[in-house]
Amino acid sequence: IIEPSNLYECSLADYVFVGPFVEITKGVEIGNSTRISSHSFVCELVKIGNKCFIGHGVMFTNDTFSNGKLGGGKKNWKKTLIGNNVLIGSNATILPVKINSGCVIGAGSVVTKDFLAKESIYLEQTLLKENVGVQDQILTVYGGFNHVQILADGTFHVNPIQLSKEKKKQIL
Repeated sequence: IIEPSNLYECSLADYVFVGPFVEITKGVEIGNSTRISSHSFVCELVKIGNKCFIGHGVMFTNDTFSNGKLGGGKKNWKKTLIGNNVLIGSNATILPVKINSGCVIGAGSVVTKDFLAKESIYLEQTLLKENVGVQDQILTVYGGFNHVQILADGTFHVNPIQLSKEKKKQIL
């Protein structure tokens, strides 16, 4: 741990490196041999796996500002889970998502569910040359009950369908 840094009730496993001017807040878990570079911010509800690299100035957020305002507290915040052996380039912004083990996130990226869906579509259609649609990738990334609109230009819109607890029990 290089000073100055701010660590608040977080859990650091063995051989974790924390660079200067890093802030890690309450409840964060950092796995073995992970490196957090200078000027990064890791907020509550973030769990980072083993042997990850977090570049300089990477910012994690747990509030999606849904409805155009602050979440108002932890009950409205969302989790971020980073797998093992993940590399995140400098100045990336990570919104609440799950990033699977072995992923590489480029410098300056803004990682949202849209980003992950688009990356999985690119991987399957362009790199693997699979002749497939996009709905499976979108639904897998977003999870839950959603109305998905896929436009002719390849863009898509995802809107959650609000269901009562009773209705969810009937469906499931």
